[in-house]
Amino acid sequence: MEGAMQIFMNRDKQQAKLAEKMARFHTSPQDWFRKFPELYSRFDDTGLPTHDAAGIELSKSTTCKLKKDWEKQNKLYNTSKENSF
Repeated sequence: MEGAMQIFMNRDKQQAKLAEKMARFHTSPQDWFRKFPELYSRFDDTGLPTHDAAGIELSKSTTCKLKKDWEKQNKLYNTSKENSF
């Protein structure tokens, strides 16, 4: 019985991951970080966060990491537009 429960739990996790990925495909990179108001309060013209939720400017290392995530989101979004997912 436990084995069957584990299979259903794994399937649910896989479905949740797929749903998250599909949501990423349809979200423009300009809007991606705006979905997290509990983390970021201000953004630049491209949608990249510049300040955390408390209004403190983000460090350069954090901004660099977020820029990489932004580029990844941009690639996913452009792929979805090209392939009409």
